[in-house]
Amino acid sequence: MNSGKSLRRVLGLVGYSLHRWPTNRFDGVQDALLLLRRSGYIIDAGANVGNWTRMARSVFRDATIHLVEPQPACRGRVG
Repeated sequence: MNSGKSLRRVLGLVGYSLHRWPTNRFDGVQDALLLLRRSGYIIDAGANVGNWTRMARSVFRDATIHLVEPQPACRGRVG
């Protein structure tokens, strides 16, 4: 593990998050998922083919996840 990942891990243990600057929209996804986990449920509205839900499962291991995709052409099988 490199020093940046080690520092992020240690800071995460005490409730902080470290990101490079300028941030991009992907940097905060893991942190947002950890916060959402506290709510106890998740609904992926506009699920498309389920890519975001596959990523979210790494945080919501025991959750029942409901996917909603109104466009038949965008629906995929999440497995």
